[in-house]
Formats: sequence, structure tokens, C-alpha cells
Amino acid sequence: MASGRVLLELLVSLAAALVVCLQQCSGVPVDPRQQVVQLLEKGNHEDLAKYDLCLVCEGVVEVVKLYLERNASVDEVIPVVEPLCLVYMNKTNGYNGTFMCPGILKSYLPIVLYVVAEGALDPADVCYIIHLCNSSSHAQSSSPLLSLLETSWHKRQWTPTHSLPGALEGNSLREEPAVRGAGKRGGRLEKKGGDPIVFLQLSDIHLDQLFAEGSPSICNLYLCCRTWYSGTGPAGHYGDFNCDLPLATLEVVVEAIAQLDPQPDFIIYTGDNSPHDVWNETWTGEYQATEFLISYLAEKLPQRHIYPALGNHETFPESEYIGTLPQYQELTRKMADYWQKLVPLPQSALDTIADGAYYTTLIEDKLRVLSFNSDYGYTINFYTHLNGRNAYFTRQQEWIVGHTSKG
Repeated sequence: MASGRVLLELLVSLAAALVVCLQQCSGVPVDPRQQVVQLLEKGNHEDLAKYDLCLVCEGVVEVVKLYLERNASVDEVIPVVEPLCLVYMNKTNGYNGTFMCPGILKSYLPIVLYVVAEGALDPADVCYIIHLCNSSSHAQSSSPLLSLLETSWHKRQWTPTHSLPGALEGNSLREEPAVRGAGKRGGRLEKKGGDPIVFLQLSDIHLDQLFAEGSPSICNLYLCCRTWYSGTGPAGHYGDFNCDLPLATLEVVVEAIAQLDPQPDFIIYTGDNSPHDVWNETWTGEYQATEFLISYLAEKLPQRHIYPALGNHETFPESEYIGTLPQYQELTRKMADYWQKLVPLPQSALDTIADGAYYTTLIEDKLRVLSFNSDYGYTINFYTHLNGRNAYFTRQQEWIVGHTSKG
């Protein structure tokens, strides 16, 4: 039986080669995507670098669809997708894909396959979504993005479980402000003494607690400056362009904030706590990074109220979020615990943070903050396709309407 299977596979390969030969000899153009598929099937991954990255992606998708039809596992699909990751990392960015791709695929591929299996995404649209194919080349593919709503893959709608109106019931809009005594004059917010309200924004700190001074700052990875990476160029005391932020630099920034004159009335912190080593992420690492940074800011700036928002790097893997899965429900519950270290929040705000990482509260008598979870609509959050009606990916325009004016 085994020998018969080998013989059959050999005959199939010979037939495919004969078709290509006849096409070339007769002057009939060979479909480049089919050539890519044949290279993938033969395991000849080195020659993939000769092809346009979009073609490689579309070829990989064609093979993956065959695997999905026979209900293959994630572990079976990873070797099929890995050549695409390697070509992208090595050819496009000059990164060490051999080092980075295994961890990235292990984190992201299960989510992509989950969304596809739920019927919310045609695999043929993935290359466009991850920006490896542009709109014009995608429109020529076998499954155009604009027909996404008509395909057999696209069957269900998803409605978020979180509702902002429920968060605003009762007297939650009338809570005591965290900073008292603001009014409005001449089109700007002012304190009672007539001075303008001053605030400061922090964002994308991406603290790397594993940063090491003197380590390689050029390492062919998305993030360098760690002792065990190979490369050149010693990282300086305060970091390098190829590094994430060292603690020494954060200390200088926080000291400078403490010496500002006038002092900010409040601080907005719009998230992203962890470093960019996306191939090495875990939930434990994400929580540790967030807890450390929140505690550090609370300790070093105790006199300032800091209003946080969720960044796309607080989740695992980064940028992926959906409130209906238990791991993300655990994330938002932890955020409620962490964030109350930064500012005294009313219970109504803590409840909505725990529910979906969004909240509203008064800062001043005449000033309100509304912090929303922008991960819901992030373009590279594959879970958004469970919505099934995403206007961005169907190239629609949107009108946001309401009874009263907004703003």
C-alpha cells in the first residue's frame, strides 16, 4: 500500500511538471501563483524569494485551504505558512526569520484559523488584510475582498456583549471629579484662578526590563539590546533606535515630569507597556510588564492623577482582542485592579473596565474623560472579522449618526 501511494504521488508530480512544460513550450503563460504552490508542495522554499511577496502569500493560502478542507490541526498548518513568514522577514525587512517566525506563528496562526473556521473570513482575503497584497492585486484574486459577504466562508454576525449605555445608568455621570474647581472661559478650560488646565500625555513606553547596556544594538531582529542576542554596535546607557525603552531613560523622563512648572493637573496614559519581542510573548509576560509599569508610575508620580487607556500591546498576542473569550475577560478584570492604582475611579468606571477596558469619569467639574478600548476596531485584530460587517475591509464609508450633535 505504501509503495502504491509513493508511485501515485510520483505520477501526480510528473503530470504537473508535464503540464508546466507543455505550457512553456507552447507559449502559454504559466500562472505564477501555481508555480508558488508547486514550490510549496515540493518543499523548495529557497526559490520562493524570487517571487513577489503577494504571490507567495496567495500561494500559501491556496495550500492552507486544502489543509483546512481536511480539518488539519494548527501544528500541521504551521510548516505550510512558515515559508511565507521567512520570506517576509528575510527579504522585506532583513530580519532573522528563522529566529522570529516560530514564536509569531505559534501565537497568531491559531487565531486566524479560528476566525476562518467560524465562517467570518475567507482565507483568500488574509493577504490583503495583513498588507502583503494591495487592493488592485487583491481584486484580481480568485476570491475578491468585495465579495466577502457573498462567500460561503462568511456566514455569521457577531455582536459585542459590552454596552456603553449600561455603564452610564444611575448617577455615574454625576460622580465627584478627581480634580476640583474648573470652569470655561474664552473657549478654553480654566481653573478658578483663571489659569488654563495643563495636562501631559504619556504613550507607548514599551519598557524593556531586559535591556542591557553594551549589548548588540544591531541584531537583525525587530528588537535588539539584550545580552544573549548576536550582533554589533553596543547599546548606550539610555538606549538605541533598535531598542525599546531602558529603565534608566524612563527614570529621567519621570524626574523631568516631577520638575515641570507648572505641574500638569492630570496625566493621560494611552498604553503599550511591554516590549516588541512579539515572537517571545506570553500572557504572563504581558501581565508582568503592565503591573510593573503601572506600579512604577503610581509610585514616582503620586501627586498626579493618571488616566489610562488600553494599548494594543497589553494583550497576547499583541493587537488581538475579543471580549467574549475568557482570556480577554481575565485581562480586563486585571486592568481594573491595576488602573485604580493610578487614579481614584468611581465604582461605575471600575465595573466597565472589568467588563471591557473602557470607562468614563469626571476629571474637573466641567471636564470628563472617556477612555475606550480601541483594540476592538484595530485593523490587524483578526477577531474584528467575527463582526462580519467591518466597513474598513469591505471598502465602505461610514456615517455615524445620532439625535443630538456630538463633540
